Amino acid sequence: MRNSALLNTMISITRSILSPLLIIMGFGVIGAVLGYVSSYLLASITGAFLLYFSHYRKLPRADGNFRKDLGTMLGYGSFLYFSGTLGGALGVYKMGAQKTQSFSSGMNGQSLNTSP
Repeated sequence: MRNSALLNTMISITRSILSPLLIIMGFGVIGAVLGYVSSYLLASITGAFLLYFSHYRKLPRADGNFRKDLGTMLGYGSFLYFSGTLGGALGVYKMGAQKTQSFSSGMNGQSLNTSP
């Protein structure tokens, strides 16, 4: 839990320094987005190192093959990742379709109200 708070603090500090700095340097909105994304990138890399050095290295090993273990983790996790991505994309598509339908229904109702 302590590392989670550390990473959240790192995200906030990096974002609050880097985004305005990139905007002032003349990158504008792209700079703000790059600062926002890079703060999460930095925190995820730091989190991976913290996870490796604080937890993974302390586990007992039979063979100590990190690549094999990583392949197993990615093999099981990839299905969860793709199903979450697909569910999120379908949710966005459904939400967009509902908003578009509501907008067109509202425009149809407006056109009926203004006809003579």
